[in-house]
Amino acid sequence: MVTPKARTTATDRKPAHPRPTPDAYDAWGRGYATEAAQTVLTYAFQTLGLDRVIADISPHNAASIRVAEKIGMKQLQAGRMVAVASAAAGAA
Repeated sequence: MVTPKARTTATDRKPAHPRPTPDAYDAWGRGYATEAAQTVLTYAFQTLGLDRVIADISPHNAASIRVAEKIGMKQLQAGRMVAVASAAAGAA
């Protein structure tokens, strides 16, 4: 038997899956995702020596696209963001 997935509406903005704890909602909008993403990007370029990082983001996930833009990533194609080493070095 297949159970239907929970759906979200535009008004509640809470994802159906995974379900964060109620305390997790208190962290939304405080810049934690941007700070974490910038740290990962810096690690990828400076420690791992990568020359680019690509983020696959659902085109419907405006919040994640905004985080990627804040850390200097540019849209490669619908749903894909890319950062190159020279762009990340300036943002760090």
